[in-house]
Amino acid sequence: MLRMLAQFDLWLLTVYVLLFVFLAAATIVGIVYQSWKHRRDGVKFPKREMVNIRYQERWASGNSHKTFFTRLGGANNCLNLVVTDDELWVRLTFPFNVFAMPLDLTHRIPLESITDLQRKKRVMLITYTRADGESRTISVVSHHPEQFWAALTDADRV
Repeated sequence: MLRMLAQFDLWLLTVYVLLFVFLAAATIVGIVYQSWKHRRDGVKFPKREMVNIRYQERWASGNSHKTFFTRLGGANNCLNLVVTDDELWVRLTFPFNVFAMPLDLTHRIPLESITDLQRKKRVMLITYTRADGESRTISVVSHHPEQFWAALTDADRV
């Protein structure tokens, strides 16, 4: 009886080790695939040195209103907001940008395509029209809402 228990323990240990190795390999493959997909399909941003930055904030929060799933999900203190002379950039910090493509939180928005700005305390609702004509709305929670609002509304763009 003890020999059978020892064999069972050895078999169980072998199964756990193989399961761990399989799951670790699957995780690594998934990370590599998501990184490759993000580089291939992700929004391309110019280098910061090439543009005039009017406002920049790291660690903002927000979510997209694209689907029910994206409204539930979102980013809490891991969004980068950049307002240039011509565009609003919304993107996630690494490593969240690799895994969160389904959350629709990477945007490069021309300021002239912003059709509506609403401010509710610290939350900004930004509605814009994409190049394909589709209207999108994102919610952004800034730690410095006055400066962010001023950068977006400067020069009567909206």
